[in-house]
Amino acid sequence: MTVRSLAGHVPSNDECDAERASTVAANGSAEHPGILDAVDVPIIVVGLDCKLIRFNCAAAETLELTPSDLRQRPCDIGALAGTEGLEKLCLQVIDDASPRRREIQYGDRRFVLRAAPYVGTSGQIEGAVLAFTNVTAFRASIEQAIYEREYTKTILNTVIDPLVVLDSKLHVQTANRAFYSMFGASRDKTQGVPLRDLGEADWKASALWESLAEMLAGDGDFRPFEIEREFPASGPRSVLIDARRVPRDGEATILLTLHDITDRKNAEKDLRRGQEELLDFVENASVGMHWVGPDGIIQWANRTELELLGYTRDEYIGRHFAQFHADESLGVDLLRRLTNGEEVHDCGAQLRCKDGSIRDVLINSNVLWEGDKFIHTRCFTRDVTQGKRAEEALRESERRFREMIDALPVAVYTTDADGRLSHFNPACIELAGRVPEVGKDSWCVTWKLYRADGTAMQPDECPMAVALKKGEIVRGEEAIAERPDGTRVWFLPYPTPLRDAEGRVVGGINMLVDVTERKRAEQALMDADKRKDEFLATLAHELRNPLAPIRNSLHILRAVNSSTPSATRVHDMMERQVAHMVRLVDDLLELSRISRGQIELKKATVGLATIIEHAVEASMPFIEKHGHQ
Repeated sequence: MTVRSLAGHVPSNDECDAERASTVAANGSAEHPGILDAVDVPIIVVGLDCKLIRFNCAAAETLELTPSDLRQRPCDIGALAGTEGLEKLCLQVIDDASPRRREIQYGDRRFVLRAAPYVGTSGQIEGAVLAFTNVTAFRASIEQAIYEREYTKTILNTVIDPLVVLDSKLHVQTANRAFYSMFGASRDKTQGVPLRDLGEADWKASALWESLAEMLAGDGDFRPFEIEREFPASGPRSVLIDARRVPRDGEATILLTLHDITDRKNAEKDLRRGQEELLDFVENASVGMHWVGPDGIIQWANRTELELLGYTRDEYIGRHFAQFHADESLGVDLLRRLTNGEEVHDCGAQLRCKDGSIRDVLINSNVLWEGDKFIHTRCFTRDVTQGKRAEEALRESERRFREMIDALPVAVYTTDADGRLSHFNPACIELAGRVPEVGKDSWCVTWKLYRADGTAMQPDECPMAVALKKGEIVRGEEAIAERPDGTRVWFLPYPTPLRDAEGRVVGGINMLVDVTERKRAEQALMDADKRKDEFLATLAHELRNPLAPIRNSLHILRAVNSSTPSATRVHDMMERQVAHMVRLVDDLLELSRISRGQIELKKATVGLATIIEHAVEASMPFIEKHGHQ
């Protein structure tokens, strides 16, 4: 709660009532609590020690006082706690024996505090009486009035248009800042001056003054008045003047506004010039334009439209526009849609030219309405004949390209620049074991991918993804595709980025060559070779087993019976043959070395006669059988 002085304060009615009540309390009538309780003004009484000794019902209600607050200092009571200078005020009143006023604030409420000496029954000052008058509404109304006055002044001075108030003699009473600026005059120099005197001869002779005088006399409303004159601050300007009669007690006044329309007038000139330029632009635009009325009759067409179709203006305008459509029903349907409030955007149509040829066009059209009235359509005709033919050629080329891809025996698919699948041939379904999803599947058509070593490959690591990211042809190594049913297929990928005319990557094409059968054949050969090696190794072991006892038997025979030359020769021959057999079996055991090209050639010096003798000896059974010499 704050306290402030009320010097120069004009008391309200409530304050006067409070003053009378505090006077009654100060003169000793406070001994009768009923009198104070009957007063709506909160009153408290403090003793010479500035402690609370009495309060009325209004004080208890307003300041939330209770009996427990008696004998407390006012500054220690909750409602009055923190009130600066309150105790000092009480002491001054007691010492000076004269009343004092202060304004205090409690929460969002304001009070006028009147402090007067409290005279006891003995006629001596025994304390002070404090009366609290609530002036919150009174203060708010004063502040609101001040605020509204300043607010109105601010608005008027903020308004761009000059405003001036004239009395019944058309003399200037007051005006806003814009008015003084426009006329190059101050408030002091224009106060009470006739408005017509603030200008040159043309301004003084204007018919404006007669119109204002008639309005003051109540002979009719003022019609906006347009003038052109030289103003000191802004030079030559076009101004639209409007006025309103303001009735008052006694003579009426006039509120006059001066709206600067110079920019608008200049804009109108620019608009007229722009319209002329626009008409020339429309007439020579690169697209055909025409208007069609609600009955379908062509009302206007530009030069481009006429040259496009080869008609003269007279041959084209005035005829039903459906007659120029190769499909007249389409023209009728277009008019129906436009009549129903639709707008036509890039509607493909074919128009019949004067020479009998057909032009492919795109039509954009809407309707100019005035309220619910159909004025005319605004149609734009764009010739797309060459583009249409190019599109047809492109579609035909694409159709052949797709047919060629679909006919290939290998899996082929295409993607966009982001890797999303755009097309695939039937071989893809067979290889992947599923039907891929166009626009959803990315990078590859297969279910799961694995490298040749069996490790998993993420979709964005597949050869197609690498080719699109690098923008280069990738010749990937063999990979494995796992189908949804768990079977696996070996394939070789051949991804290639596709580029547009400017060299940007716009997609890719990939060919997947199924090499599963080849891999199976290679595996079968490897398995057969392995089985052959295993068979030969087993055979060598089996052949070697009986050779050892044969060799031992020969040694025994030589030891037992070696006296005759014939037996010795036979023994030698058998030992040589057995040694040869052992050598052959050893070579069989080294078959793996032969497969790797690592056969070992053991060199030794042997007499030619010995070689011939051994050869004849080995062939002797065949020689003797056939009787050769």
